[in-house]
Amino acid sequence: MTSEHVTESSVTFRDLGSVHAAVITLDNGEEHRPNTFGIGGVRSFEKAMDQVEEAVSSGQAGALVVTGKHGSFLAGADINHFLELGSFEEAYGYTSSGKAAFLRIRQLSVPSIALLDGMALGGGLELSLFCNYRVATEATRFLGFPEAYLGLLPGWAGSYNLSRLVGADKALRILVDNPLAGNRFLSPQDAKELGALDALVPDIEAAWAAAADILANPPQRTDPAQDAQAWDDAVAKREAAVAEHVRVTGSPAVRHLLDLVVKARTAKLGETFEEESRAVAEAMMLDEERRNLYGFGILSHRPKPDDPDLGPVANALATAAGDLPERLEGVSVEDIRPHAPALTAAVQRLITEGWTPRQIDTAALRNLKWPVYFGGITPVLDALTGEHILPAGVATVK
Repeated sequence: MTSEHVTESSVTFRDLGSVHAAVITLDNGEEHRPNTFGIGGVRSFEKAMDQVEEAVSSGQAGALVVTGKHGSFLAGADINHFLELGSFEEAYGYTSSGKAAFLRIRQLSVPSIALLDGMALGGGLELSLFCNYRVATEATRFLGFPEAYLGLLPGWAGSYNLSRLVGADKALRILVDNPLAGNRFLSPQDAKELGALDALVPDIEAAWAAAADILANPPQRTDPAQDAQAWDDAVAKREAAVAEHVRVTGSPAVRHLLDLVVKARTAKLGETFEEESRAVAEAMMLDEERRNLYGFGILSHRPKPDDPDLGPVANALATAAGDLPERLEGVSVEDIRPHAPALTAAVQRLITEGWTPRQIDTAALRNLKWPVYFGGITPVLDALTGEHILPAGVATVK
């Protein structure tokens, strides 16, 4: 039993100019919840691709369009599902199955277009990159890859497909520079300028018209992989920042990401898939990564009007932190060790006063703006002390 809110993939058909196109629409059926893919979402997409392949084979469909609901194309992988992956084999299988499902788009004998009318993050942007072309409306927001910010790397061939589309330098701006600068996202205008979009239009009706235009007059592209020197220079420019990120966070995933971009210049599609899946699965099994995802889950939760004021909790943690810098970005978990006894005592006192571990961690991340790779304060103290500081039966990170 998982907590996945399954995003279903349904197939319809639509005329785009002279082309009768199959349309896969992603929708989890929840108005205010973004589309995400856990294993259930991937399986639904596989079934939709069965229908598309049959329609293409029979001559019923001359193109494929993949789209989502208004406001959300696909916000990537389901974080809750990530935290439920209990073994390397499960994590490896999840990443591999997503790539295998999306690769079927590229293997079609007809052109494919991703039509974005909302959020396209991480795995969502990766899905769009398996399509031949991308059209976005001005309502599209939150384009980018947050994986490096979370101590991960894109697991559905994002590093390969983006690099081969726009070149290493532009790709690494999106894959590494933006995430490590506080998890910045792209506007659709930015994405168009960088070459990640083929068309940017005002609204959904204009997007359908643009898709028809692309099918009638496909855009011409040059191959950025031909410039080996520019590719090598783009990677070298990020080496120092990546090394520092690995030192501070303890997660080697961004190093693997940089290596995959290096290999993308000469590799064929699919040749780096296994290496990428292994790197993601290994990262997912690290305690550092569990802290990261737990913290990201807290920050992703929208505060409610009736949530308690966490000011007293934040004040208690700030006092216990002593002479630690006010902003802890760039501070490693190990740097906290001298302050662990005082922070442990503060957390235990707060728990006896009735505060929950999640509230304490929320105060650390949201009020004090401690870095997401800490996961809050209770996971950090567990890691430093080697003991579970919370009462029996109270868990913070799976």
